[in-house]
Amino acid sequence: MPRRAAVLAVLAVLAGAALTSCASSWDQSVARATQRDQPLVVEFYASWCKPCRRFEQVLGDPEVVAALQGITFERYDFDSSEGQFHARRLGVRGVPTVLAVGRDGVPIGGLKGASDKPTFLDFLSWTRARWRADVAPGAAPGGAADAQGADGSPGRSR
Repeated sequence: MPRRAAVLAVLAVLAGAALTSCASSWDQSVARATQRDQPLVVEFYASWCKPCRRFEQVLGDPEVVAALQGITFERYDFDSSEGQFHARRLGVRGVPTVLAVGRDGVPIGGLKGASDKPTFLDFLSWTRARWRADVAPGAAPGGAADAQGADGSPGRSR
């Protein structure tokens, strides 16, 4: 029994280290975006996911590549321990899911499911507008961008 307790203690310490590492990677992504003064957009995907592969084609479109300039874009593999950690923490239940993240590291809107190019471009425009509004002196919440979707993002949650 003592050996089993020791093994469990080591596993608990290692799991804690992995969770700390995952949390710090999120913090690093947020810090990197803030330091660059760029919006942070995060995608959760999986290699086995057909809608994720369709969305990868959208990401490779030259117009989308150009629209992603000036945005910190991070991808988390839903099947990795890090991806699972962040998915659970953020309430992501399926892939693909794309989140816009505020300066405080909290998601401010998102898209669920494979988005087409126009929807994703609208989402990026909305994300940029929210990022700028968050730093505008005296900016108050509200306005056209906030009225578009139930979660504040353009389009509909899928």
